[in-house]
Amino acid sequence: LGERYGLSVSRMLARRPSSLRQELLAVPGIGPETADSILLYAGGVPIFVVDAYTRRILSRHGLIKKDASYDEIQALFMSVLPPNAALYNEYHALLVAVGKEHCRPVPRCTGCPLRRDLERHCPSAARRFLGAAGSAMIGAVARRSRVAVGVGGRLTRSQLGFLWGIVMPVIAL
Repeated sequence: LGERYGLSVSRMLARRPSSLRQELLAVPGIGPETADSILLYAGGVPIFVVDAYTRRILSRHGLIKKDASYDEIQALFMSVLPPNAALYNEYHALLVAVGKEHCRPVPRCTGCPLRRDLERHCPSAARRFLGAAGSAMIGAVARRSRVAVGVGGRLTRSQLGFLWGIVMPVIAL
C-alpha cells in the first residue's frame, strides 16, 4: 500500500471504500476489525467496527449466537443504524467502555449500565454471571418483561435504542 499510494494516507482514503477495504484485507496481518477501524477512524467512512467487546456484550445478552461471524455482527448494527461515521464511532466507543469496565472475560456486572437488559432479555445468562444473589430479582424482571430479543436474528431499533440509552452515561466515566 505504501508503494501504491506513495505513503499518502489522503490518496489511499480517496479510493472507493469497498475497494480500499479489500486492499487492506489483502495485507498480511490486517483483518476485518483493523481494516474497518482504518476506514472509520482515519477515513470517516460509515462502517461499524466489531471487536471482542462488542461480540462479548451481544453474546452475553443473547443478541447473537456465540459463533456469529464478524460480518453478521456488523450487519446487525448497519441494518438498523443510519450510515453515519460519527454515530458508529460513538456507539463503538460506548461498547468498548462497557466492555473494559464491566463485560470483561470475568464479568463485573455490579454497576453495569446494561445489567437490567441482561436480566430482562437473557435471565439464564444473568443467573450465571450474577450468581445466586440475583436469581430472585432476575426471575421477577424476566416475568414482567414483554420485550423479545431480535426479530429474525436482527437487533430491533428499540433494542439498539435501549442499549444506546443505557450505555450513553458510561461515556462520562
